[in-house]
Amino acid sequence: MKKRRLKIIDLFSGAGGFGLGAKRAGFDIAGSVEIDPQAVSVHEQNFPKSPLWEKDISTISGTEMVQAFGLKVSEVDGIIGGPPCQGFSHIGHRDTDDPRNQLFIHFFEIVDDATPKFFLAENVPGILSKKNAQIIEQALSQVARKYEILPPIKLVATQFGVPTTRERVFFFGYLKDQMRPIRTTDFVPKNAKPVYVQDALKGLPKKIDPFWLREEDGWKKIKKVVEGVFGKNLYGRIPDGVGHKEAIIRLKEKSEV
Repeated sequence: MKKRRLKIIDLFSGAGGFGLGAKRAGFDIAGSVEIDPQAVSVHEQNFPKSPLWEKDISTISGTEMVQAFGLKVSEVDGIIGGPPCQGFSHIGHRDTDDPRNQLFIHFFEIVDDATPKFFLAENVPGILSKKNAQIIEQALSQVARKYEILPPIKLVATQFGVPTTRERVFFFGYLKDQMRPIRTTDFVPKNAKPVYVQDALKGLPKKIDPFWLREEDGWKKIKKVVEGVFGKNLYGRIPDGVGHKEAIIRLKEKSEV
């Protein structure tokens, strides 16, 4: 019997980076929510088969969201999202009164209402600053009664074979009666090899002409010389329903990007 693909909803979806990771992990994107018009436009091209709700997340409930995507509460396996980080980032003002900080709390209010089997929220390391402790406490208190909540998990992109030292913090929780026990160590990859920027950029055109002004000027032939797992992920592993149709054809048939 074919296993059912687990359905997730992607909040603060942006252009769809988090969603792409979920698709590559085997999940179905049952719906995405984003308010920025430019991000919505790009997301619709990146995920042409996935429904997207252009909506201010602070104005909706989990029940409304689930219904908007034509789902029943029992059909939502997970909710993921990266709430705005500007108020928490070390390179920003680190303003605890930044109104966008409240969206981190609202993420968990939506989770509490929709009751998925698990949730995963992502943010910058600055969110763990002592002055943000009250925000985290208020956010997690929304779901503490229902969910087994792991301690915040710090992960660095290089651990996953990505050519950047970007560090992020993840908040994960799950329903104990719906999933097997999960530990923080389950999120740490075992044997990822480091990938350096110079290797990741191999095969791209070295010269950028300032007079490339038309859209067609942006299409350039590349050499598929990046090897290993990163190379396979870079040129392949395109999940069904992800990516602009023409872009995929040009990559596969003409080696153009």
